[in-house]
Amino acid sequence: MTKVFHPKLKKIEDVAVLSVASFHKSFKESALLDFLQNPSFIKFPESITNYDGFSCDDLLRQKALINCFDKPRFVIASRGGYGSIRSLINCHFSKDLEGVLTGFSDLTVLINYLSKNTKIACFHGPMFSYPNKWKKSSYLEKSFQSFFCSDNFNYEDSFEGKFICGNLIEGKLYGGNLSVICSMIGTPFELDLDGIVLFLEEINEPTYNIDRMLTQLSLQKNFKKLKGLVFGQFTNCVSRPKDCGDLEIFPMVKSFVKEWNIPAVWGAPIGHIEDFMVMPISGESLWKQEKNKVSVRLGYPTNI
Repeated sequence: MTKVFHPKLKKIEDVAVLSVASFHKSFKESALLDFLQNPSFIKFPESITNYDGFSCDDLLRQKALINCFDKPRFVIASRGGYGSIRSLINCHFSKDLEGVLTGFSDLTVLINYLSKNTKIACFHGPMFSYPNKWKKSSYLEKSFQSFFCSDNFNYEDSFEGKFICGNLIEGKLYGGNLSVICSMIGTPFELDLDGIVLFLEEINEPTYNIDRMLTQLSLQKNFKKLKGLVFGQFTNCVSRPKDCGDLEIFPMVKSFVKEWNIPAVWGAPIGHIEDFMVMPISGESLWKQEKNKVSVRLGYPTNI
């Protein structure tokens, strides 16, 4: 097995696969585990059944979430879908819990909440089931190796994006899937926007829904105190149906950003795509415009 490094725990040898959202059929193949040279792993919960589309009932998912961190482990979400927020209800975590958690999409609520309330290093990163392939020297491979497979614990790169407003963003990273972040508003898991860099991604939402969610987000407390916005990939987010106007995603986001005059990056390799950068939740970040590219420097989660 490829060893997983941690700044304080040094090396983590125990691997777990956590299923707190939708049902995942098979645990036989995983590009992530292949990359880690097929380590043995423990499943939480141990028994996975299709329970109304979930991996099991709410109580078992809650127990799995608590038990998987009974010792420091490298915890991989099996998949997204839906159910993570229900798994958090009535869960109580010690502030001293340690380990690593990687996942995204529906796991957005989990990685942000645990980052704020424990010492678990959380990453908006690969899952057991996604992506299907890892390419050599890809953003995913390079960022994953930098955070987990060496003692560098930081990552620097650039991508073909652009600033919509401003030319520099600096601050601690939080964020993930836009619709999940909006579903957290008004709950105990709501994201505090004060002084953070917020990154956003989405998939399969019509553009009028994106506009609605960004408007809802802008009405949240402390939105004006954001240090910056980083827009990742909005996969298959197109204008539909025909009677809902013809909003295109980039002009809509550009208009939104200009209205609020917040430094913002467009086009970051984050989200439901095959090659994406691993984002450290609570990690320090620096985003700069460099000619036709945006450079980025990411640090390890600071909550540990």
